[in-house]
Amino acid sequence: MLVLCTALSELGFELHSVYVGHPGIATYVTHLALSGPPSQAAGETMARREADLPVLFARRRCLFDHLQRLQDELTGLGHQAGIEVDDSSVSELERPSSLRPL
Repeated sequence: MLVLCTALSELGFELHSVYVGHPGIATYVTHLALSGPPSQAAGETMARREADLPVLFARRRCLFDHLQRLQDELTGLGHQAGIEVDDSSVSELERPSSLRPL
């Protein structure tokens, strides 16, 4: 499982993405977008092919999926979204110390 959250307080916007997967089965993705005022919430859950978003072996793809959803949501709200991510931030997500067993 991987949970990614982005909060942009200056825009009153949050995106929470949860990726649940296991080798050999589909990855289940839930996105919850919160914005306001006025307070609005939109959620979506979908299954994605394991090859597209392998949670255990390519978490970087989950991050890019989250960022694409973030950009799409902000564009839908009328904001220009130019999201830049440096490689060190992406590498941090894949470091062994960030993989913690429950």
